[in-house]
This record gives sequence, structure tokens and C-alpha cells, in this order.
Amino acid sequence: MFLDPDKVARRSAFQAVPPVLSAPAARRPTPLAWRVVRLAGLLALLLLAASPALALEGRELERTEALLAALAQRTELTFVRNGCGHDARQAAAHLRRKLVQAGGRASTAEEFIDGLASSSSSSASGPPYLARLSDGQELTANEFFHALLQELAP
Repeated sequence: MFLDPDKVARRSAFQAVPPVLSAPAARRPTPLAWRVVRLAGLLALLLLAASPALALEGRELERTEALLAALAQRTELTFVRNGCGHDARQAAAHLRRKLVQAGGRASTAEEFIDGLASSSSSSASGPPYLARLSDGQELTANEFFHALLQELAP
């Protein structure tokens, strides 16, 4: 039972594959099975993506998010990281990525500031991050973030 090459060449790309070449109906997954597989995969990805940020819980996660949101609003600030200046929104995005990648290394907002937000994680001896204010004053990121966290405290 061979296919005629002339018939195959004339066949439109949108026509169905002959039953001889397709998988038996019993082997094809049903649409419901595909939905279950997709849903399980999506759930696994969400759990993997969310689990590192879960080290900060409840109030501490809120405080850290408030700190990053307040940082992003500081248009007068230049965040100096590894010798390069970045605006406040870029700095907040960078620190959010560090928070997610950190896993359980920080359980309070203060630990986040001291361990992750103040210097490069790739080099313990690297220069500390700096916060350059509009008047030219430079503070270490550690000093700046602790002061900002105090401003946000109720």
C-alpha cells in the first residue's frame, strides 16, 4: 500500500494526512489529556519560579517590595553598580532579580539589604554599590537602603 508520488505532490498542505500515516486513534492523546499535561507543567513552573521569593514571607516580603517600589520612584537617584550608573527603575529591577535568584538567603528586609542589595554577589571583595543623589552626595547602598526602609516604617 504505497502512496502515489503524483497524488502526494498535488495534495494541499492543509489536507489531512492519510489514515495509514497517522497514529492509531488509541495512541493519540485526547484534548483533555493535553490540557491536564499543560496545566501540570504550568503549575510546576509557577512553583519553581515562586519558591525562591518565598524565603521572605508575610510582612518582610511586603517591606522588601515596598523598599524596591520606593527605590523605583526615586528619579533623582543614580545607582552605581560595578562602576556603571543606572537609574532607579533599572536598579529596582536588578535587585528584584537578585531577590528571586537568592533563594532562602534573606528572611528579612534588613538581611536582603545587607546580603544582596549592597554589593555584587559575584565578588565578596568587590566595591559596594553606591547611591548617588542629585546633589552629588554618594552613600553606600547599604546606608541608603536602611535609611529608605526607616522612612517607609509606619
